[in-house]
Amino acid sequence: MGKVANSHQMMTVTVEHFRQVSHCVRESLGLTYNEFLALIALYETRTTLGASDLADYLLLQRKTTWNILLALEDLGLVSKAVEEDDRRTMRCALTAKGEDVAARGAEIVAGFLRERFLRNLQDEEFFKFMRDSSLESCDLVRGHHVDALSVQPDRKLYFGSSHLLLWRITIDEWKRAIRGLAPFSLAEYRALDVLESERVLTPSELSSLLRIPRSNTTLVLQKLERASLIRIEEDANDGRQRVITLTEAGTKKASTLRRAVNEVTQAMHSPIKQNGSMVVDAWYMRMYLNLSTEQPY
Repeated sequence: MGKVANSHQMMTVTVEHFRQVSHCVRESLGLTYNEFLALIALYETRTTLGASDLADYLLLQRKTTWNILLALEDLGLVSKAVEEDDRRTMRCALTAKGEDVAARGAEIVAGFLRERFLRNLQDEEFFKFMRDSSLESCDLVRGHHVDALSVQPDRKLYFGSSHLLLWRITIDEWKRAIRGLAPFSLAEYRALDVLESERVLTPSELSSLLRIPRSNTTLVLQKLERASLIRIEEDANDGRQRVITLTEAGTKKASTLRRAVNEVTQAMHSPIKQNGSMVVDAWYMRMYLNLSTEQPY
């Protein structure tokens, strides 16, 4: 197994994939991220699925998955039927309308992400080193295969459900690792991490690096300052400006949290072979550079 660098750039790319796809499918299809994910999973299998299998695959509670299916059914995208041999089992499938929306949505998302993140990057490298390892990564988190949905994405689909799922569960696992050690959000951890790397930042610079609104950045800074992890002082070179630095306690906390976050990152990328990790690191950096040309808000 190669080690993928747990960098600010890699985390930003992952968080922004999830955030921007969420916005894209909401604006273009009127769906939530998980509703779109379920739609693509059903589209890949091209057959009926048990609701419990779908919940297992999506790493969601059955009640949550059931609510997703009800929402998709209300939109005319999914049909449900009771299993003939077991009346306790509910099976679901895409309707003709659901097939059309899934195909259109997959094309919209692929076009959006290729323009936003993947400009001037080779499709074959993406398939080999990033997308096609995502199914195994999700299985590792789940602890088992879901045979009914263990389908490698069709090349025509470009982004398969396992890749979309990996972005979400990577963020979920980062949050869980952070919460296991301190009462901080992912944004608050990322602020500590960036400050340790950059040493001194203004609030606007931090907001830009985290790609979150200034109002959100202010809330992050207030919490970290109350916890005595940062200090906010007047800039010695410009009295009109304030600068942020980590305290000694903040540096220690950032280091402790980074170790936990890094364990998650390595686990998520463990299917990538040694010679692939350098390629993936380069891809994250190039995606970050593509992303940095876009205004965050």
